[in-house]
Amino acid sequence: ALELVDPLGAPGGERGADAALGKLKKKPRAEVLKAFREGLAHGGPWISIAARGARALDAKELVPELVKAAEKNDDWQLLASLEHLSRGTSDRAAVEGLFAKKMASASAPSKIVMLEAFSDAKTQLPSTVFDSLIVDKNLGVRRALVSNFLANRDSYSTEEQVRRFKLAFKMKPYQGRLEALIVYGSIPKDQRRSIASAFDPSLCSKEPNPEVKSACDQVAKGAK
Repeated sequence: ALELVDPLGAPGGERGADAALGKLKKKPRAEVLKAFREGLAHGGPWISIAARGARALDAKELVPELVKAAEKNDDWQLLASLEHLSRGTSDRAAVEGLFAKKMASASAPSKIVMLEAFSDAKTQLPSTVFDSLIVDKNLGVRRALVSNFLANRDSYSTEEQVRRFKLAFKMKPYQGRLEALIVYGSIPKDQRRSIASAFDPSLCSKEPNPEVKSACDQVAKGAK
């Protein structure tokens, strides 16, 4: 059955993969799911291929098998597919725990690469993962995290957006706070109203770094 999903990994970039997915969607679902399961069992590059296909077909029934595969693999495509497919399912807690475990054990460069990839894939980061990375000792990781949040901001509830911005505004060293303020200030004013409670103008008077204070003052001015 692997020949069904083989075109997903063939040369041709996104266009070739999209064409292959289009053909797969016309096949009997049971037949395609069987091929994906064989791909996961086969391992290697088949895991990414099966994970991508499962997400494209919204195959939530494959989440248990994807979780098992992810426990032994660090493929970001697999994690991204798992996050998407597990939304609203009973497997969500297990997936969030897996995310936290993978991120905690990854090196700083690997975290940055994954965060950038997750931004492109519109992957939501579980709150536990965000909370751990916002205090990561590596500044590059924290900045990649803020960029990831901006890329996916609309996918989070208003309450979660407010909570995450409040944490970001307290980042250390100052470069992290500056990045957060720039991100927040870049949001159109009409969209910022719903999350206005995230920004406390008193932060500006308490800010010791002149560059961050200037950015803070600009945000405060724009909030009026």
